[in-house]
Amino acid sequence: MAKSLDKVLQADGTYKWELVEPTHDQKMGDDPVTACPAPEPVVEPVKKEALEVQKETVADFEKMGQKGYCTTHLSFGDKDDCHGYLVGEENNGLNYMFLMMNGARIAVGRGASAIACAAYYASLEYANERPQGRKLSSDGTKNLKNKQSLIIEHPDVRRMLLLQKSMVEGSMNIIFKAAKYFDLQHNSPDEQNRHKYHTLLEMIIPVVKTYPSEGGIYSINNGLQVLGGYGFCSDFILQQYYRDIRICSIYEGTTGIQSQDLLGRKMILNNGEGARLLMEEISSTINEAKEYNELKEWA
Repeated sequence: MAKSLDKVLQADGTYKWELVEPTHDQKMGDDPVTACPAPEPVVEPVKKEALEVQKETVADFEKMGQKGYCTTHLSFGDKDDCHGYLVGEENNGLNYMFLMMNGARIAVGRGASAIACAAYYASLEYANERPQGRKLSSDGTKNLKNKQSLIIEHPDVRRMLLLQKSMVEGSMNIIFKAAKYFDLQHNSPDEQNRHKYHTLLEMIIPVVKTYPSEGGIYSINNGLQVLGGYGFCSDFILQQYYRDIRICSIYEGTTGIQSQDLLGRKMILNNGEGARLLMEEISSTINEAKEYNELKEWA
């Protein structure tokens, strides 16, 4: 584990900078983690020397998608001591990591939703331009004198497009809900409401990350089907969207990890407080929907 620079009070009242080893609190349930990023160069105030952090690109990964940027394996300090600064308090690194991770998980869901949305509109555009076959008449026959129908007029194609649309809009809805909770946990006027929306945000983050990712993969798979054989060809962009979104169910904790987080941590959070608050939010929405005649039968 990286050493950190610590300011130590001396007997004469002055401070001295010393390199210290992170300590472990054995009472903690999880393995203790201390956050010590290693910038370069690190200047030790006592010696006024730059402690260079050796860095090396170990590998450049050849990915199936998201090729607009490189993904590399970096190594720091393998050839000598690796020095870094202590961030926050010792043994709180895991908590700090989850602050970052929660934001990253929301971002992954948002990105997956965006890719699936782009794929939906690409499928829709194609379906509105591609003529194929003729519509059946009410007696089940075709009139070969009629012009070919656009494939959007075929029931199965419309089904796949509507599936894409519903998954994209559902993904966006839960992402906007997470954004609302995030704002309210910081800007609500009283502590009780700030705690409430913080708990609600914690509760839905595994879903915010997972549903747009897994649902997006399924949605784009249907988009490929709309294009038929062309969906399998690089001439059309659907295959790129399919490759790009595939990593989203792996990024920042796989779908299985999100399931464990939801059931193992979030459902029992504060004796089920998160689940109770979420059910109250859902019930409130259902009751509001009942006020509208066109929504009553669905509420």
